[in-house]
Amino acid sequence: MEQMKRMMFVAQMRAKADDLGAGFIGGYMDPDTGEIFMQTNIDHEVATEMLPELLPSMPKLTND
Repeated sequence: MEQMKRMMFVAQMRAKADDLGAGFIGGYMDPDTGEIFMQTNIDHEVATEMLPELLPSMPKLTND
């Protein structure tokens, strides 16, 4: 149930960004499983390039 609440919250944030015409990258990582849930309304390639800069402490998302 907690995972669904978090997914809904991210979806609501994206919907608001869509309404405002703003770019959006948002998500969360499940603290127990490490699973990442993400939504974006910008080009996937651009989002992928931006993530390491936005989340430098996430070793899975860096190209090192």
